[in-house]
Amino acid sequence: MRLSLSLTLFTVILASGCNSGPEDKRSEVTGKVTYNGSPLAEGTITFDSGDGAVPGSAEIRDGAYKIAAKPGKNKVVIRAFKIDPTIKANDPVRPVDNRVNYIPAIYNDKSTLVADVSDSKKSFDFDLSGKEK
Repeated sequence: MRLSLSLTLFTVILASGCNSGPEDKRSEVTGKVTYNGSPLAEGTITFDSGDGAVPGSAEIRDGAYKIAAKPGKNKVVIRAFKIDPTIKANDPVRPVDNRVNYIPAIYNDKSTLVADVSDSKKSFDFDLSGKEK
């Protein structure tokens, strides 16, 4: 009897911890990303609400993205990668990733981009410009 009651109590506590409340609400956000006037062929975009929740992250393909983001102000980070031929890849002793982010830091490591997601605003386009890193 005690074991059964303990298991039931444990299950209730565990289930209540998995319940999604309003603080976990996500909205589908879409948009376009251009770099120096052309659609960004491929990259990644992240919306971070800054409240400790897991940021929403998605791929950018042919300048378009679709992401699940928390409502409110989100810091936006955009990255795109290219192969750096000066970095030796496929080293059998120590494999190295020879991709480098070529989008200026103002759009990622030092991002100033913000998207204020709301029920009435769920589409954000980003026109990036600058010299490749």
